[in-house]
Amino acid sequence: MGAPSEQIILITTMAAAIPFSFLNYLIKGHRNRLLYSLIIGLIFHISIYGFKSLHTIFATLVTYYYLYFAGRKFSPSYVLIYAILHLSVLNIHRMFFDFGGWAIDDVSTIYMVYVAKYSSFAFSYHDGGKDISEIRSDHLKKQRIVDLPSLLEYASYIYFYPTTIVGPFIEYKDFINFIDLTDCYANLNNNLGYIFYQGTEKFLLGIFYIIFFALFGDKYPMYAVGTAEFREKYPSFWQRIVYMYLCGPVGRAKYYVAWLLTYSSLIFSGMAYGESVDKKTGKIIHDVEKGTYGSIIYNEVGMNPTEKMRYWNTSIHVWLKYNVYVRVLSSKTMFRNNKVVAAFCAYGLSAIWHGFYPSYYVSFVMIYLFEQDGIFLNEIGFYKFVQKNKFMWPITALKTSFFNNIIGSIFYCLEIGTTKQILINYKGLPVNVIVSFYVFTLVYRFAFMRKKKEKIDELRQQDG
Repeated sequence: MGAPSEQIILITTMAAAIPFSFLNYLIKGHRNRLLYSLIIGLIFHISIYGFKSLHTIFATLVTYYYLYFAGRKFSPSYVLIYAILHLSVLNIHRMFFDFGGWAIDDVSTIYMVYVAKYSSFAFSYHDGGKDISEIRSDHLKKQRIVDLPSLLEYASYIYFYPTTIVGPFIEYKDFINFIDLTDCYANLNNNLGYIFYQGTEKFLLGIFYIIFFALFGDKYPMYAVGTAEFREKYPSFWQRIVYMYLCGPVGRAKYYVAWLLTYSSLIFSGMAYGESVDKKTGKIIHDVEKGTYGSIIYNEVGMNPTEKMRYWNTSIHVWLKYNVYVRVLSSKTMFRNNKVVAAFCAYGLSAIWHGFYPSYYVSFVMIYLFEQDGIFLNEIGFYKFVQKNKFMWPITALKTSFFNNIIGSIFYCLEIGTTKQILINYKGLPVNVIVSFYVFTLVYRFAFMRKKKEKIDELRQQDG
């Protein structure tokens, strides 16, 4: 299929976790299940990252023993800061010695996910010492850790075998419930048919995207939009627009392969399983949402940029939402309840978390502005209008997809020079439209929505 041998190794190793997920059902007992998770996970981890695995082993011990000795007295933010600094060293090293490269054995790839695990665990342990009434989020109430687990429990969580190569992120409390077969996992063995169906579906979809990328990866490479030759090959502006619609799905296909294969293993193991109750009928609804990558359909044809962000690498979105966004909102600072600042903090951390390539920061600023534009359109009822008037859906979806692909290409191409070339090739359209519309939303909110709020408050006072 023309794929490099190292990519074949990565794909087969991710797929190899699936049979071990089946064997997981034969392992009984708390300690045995923890040891199984840890040993198999370390084997997979070391088989890919080799000697560089010492980075994650060291960080796992440092973060655990910091919490062990410091307890809940000191802020869990220190764990996040340490993990981000360690990741930053790895990212800077890659920039100096392999600029633009993503070697299979580059441990910074999985360390990104481990940063989410380390910090989430620390914050949940910190929450365990609070009065539950002090915690605003139901999600955080559910994930709080009252007693510090053993090192075996912590390490097994970090190196849980379906997540130890490229992720996804999962919460510790969900993991330990899975190990003990408590909470929703008490019904796990009664729903194996549903679990195997979902796992098989995601695995086959992953195989489809391997073939898809093999067929079209060289025909519509995303890096081409950042070259001067691009305008020579596609002199018509409309040709370049069509190319952007084609290269976007091709560029995302690589991510879909990694996410689908690891996610299918997570489903097969039973870890992704969950239950909720239908409020109308009272019936139990099954799902496999834990660790999900999101929605490929919405990523490709969705209308609302805010929802696109939610459905792109959803497990990391969950980490950022509950460990950055929600915590800034509920903090005892001047930014309490400030959604704009909370969102900016989440995007800022996400940018640093990804690395220090200059184009990352351009793309994250644009993503932030684009998402805020989507929030504004949702506030004024635009998307409800589109849903009622179906003829508007293709136009809105194409508009959102185009700008999303432009931002993605800027992220993908890494350098400021290529970022500048992309904007030249597309006549500065994304910056002009996204920034101009964002400025308009600020003016509109200040001039109209503030007056509307004042009028509502005045009517409430009149009503007593």
